[in-house]
Amino acid sequence: MDNPVGDGKVRIAAHRGSWGGSIFPNTISAFENALVQGADIIEMDVVKSRDDQFFVLNDEQIPSVLDLDQDIFSMTAEQMKNTHYLSYTFRKPQKECINSLDAVLEHFKGRCLINLDRSWNFWPELFPVLKDHAMFDQIILKSPPVATQLQYLENFGLHQMYMPIIKRPEDRELANQYNVNKVAVEIVFNSEQSAVVAPSFLHSLQKEGLALWVNTLTLTDDINLCAGHDDRSAIAEGQEKHWGWLLDRGFTIFQSDWPLLLRTYLQERKKSQ
Repeated sequence: MDNPVGDGKVRIAAHRGSWGGSIFPNTISAFENALVQGADIIEMDVVKSRDDQFFVLNDEQIPSVLDLDQDIFSMTAEQMKNTHYLSYTFRKPQKECINSLDAVLEHFKGRCLINLDRSWNFWPELFPVLKDHAMFDQIILKSPPVATQLQYLENFGLHQMYMPIIKRPEDRELANQYNVNKVAVEIVFNSEQSAVVAPSFLHSLQKEGLALWVNTLTLTDDINLCAGHDDRSAIAEGQEKHWGWLLDRGFTIFQSDWPLLLRTYLQERKKSQ
């Protein structure tokens, strides 16, 4: 299969879509909003109901958007389908409920690339669902490079696009031991001196035709995914200083919470070169 992200073009992945106000993360509305703002890829999280149905939700975001008094993984599909989001300001139930993965995939079929995050613990149950949707040219899976998961992915075949999460050079070495369809690598680093952002290391990945994915989103003050060159720093201190540093390093996929602002910056930088 061709690599749709291996052409060197810079792309934007919208983290959980683009959300705020009355638009909730990991919903069709948030993903539509992201595409309007210039995102190329919509990133979403996957959870599994007690009866093995899949929904688009990050279980860690629940306290901010849902009023639940039980573990999400103990809920049935019917319960999830009828769980309403809460308004950010008044904490009142809204019309929108947790979106099923089936509904989200079909809504965006043929429209954009899709990255499924936090799904690796469910792959044996998830892969038949992905096969039914026949969207192998759109869906990119990712995971930490764990032997059991890589072996399962290899057994599934080369049609499923995959992106290992690389924090150390050893992670790349493990991922390379399996015959899987790698199209990109997600690089996570907390220092500019990290071995995984050394020019020689990044260049060797590019020579393999792999896209370089970086997480510029700002999760918390103490979670550092890109040596401080994150969205908040770019907005507060200068886009060229932070997003520009990552571009100069060769990163080609930026996962961001601010797709429109990032798209505008990329267009202006291109004009000035």
